[in-house]
Amino acid sequence: MKGKKIFIIGLVVIFITVFVLTVAAVTRINEIEINYIYSSSNIDKESLTDEIIDKSGAKNGDSILKLSKESTINNIESGLPFIKVVNIEKKFPGKVIISVSERIKLLAFKIQGTENYAITDNEGVVLDVSSDAANYILVKDVEVPKPENDNGQALIGRTIDKSNRIEIVLKIFENLRRISFANDTRYDSEICVGFFELIEFMDNSSNVIITTNAGVKWRIYGVESELLTKLQRAVSVFDGL
Repeated sequence: MKGKKIFIIGLVVIFITVFVLTVAAVTRINEIEINYIYSSSNIDKESLTDEIIDKSGAKNGDSILKLSKESTINNIESGLPFIKVVNIEKKFPGKVIISVSERIKLLAFKIQGTENYAITDNEGVVLDVSSDAANYILVKDVEVPKPENDNGQALIGRTIDKSNRIEIVLKIFENLRRISFANDTRYDSEICVGFFELIEFMDNSSNVIITTNAGVKWRIYGVESELLTKLQRAVSVFDGL
């Protein structure tokens, strides 16, 4: 009887050991794929893919169960500010798919106390600091605080502090995307930069003037309410010119 118990215990131990080893084997990362939702033509995807995987901290052989999406996103976006992680998908038995999009330089905000501009994407992430705002959409009457003992370079990779006016500017481009203004996922990059030139506020109000590169001015009154509808009307009128 005693021998039978030992035999059963031995079988249980063997079963558990095999089970644990099997689970460990099938949950190890064996492939990391980078899926580009949008990237400009001047990016070397081969080398960038290696960089993204390296910055992610994920490695072949690691447990896919222990992979933290939040940490992986933070690792990539802090190491490569011009990359936005859109999604991370775990596909068993051991594949990780990281979907990314290139952040595109769009808006130029003056940095307080300097001659420089913080160049941001449509979400307010600073991608560059430059003394030349000619290639971007200039936002007048709004300044970004300068980091202490720095000309602005320390802002790169950060999201600018969103004052009321900055929130308004960012919402304008979010709503332009929503109405498919450019009918393209790149609405906030080459298309908008090539179309819009300037955003400025009227007096101390929340009324905004958006100037196109052709010199046409869109006057949007009370942008804090029904902004989407007002932009739809502006697009409709402009398209009819």
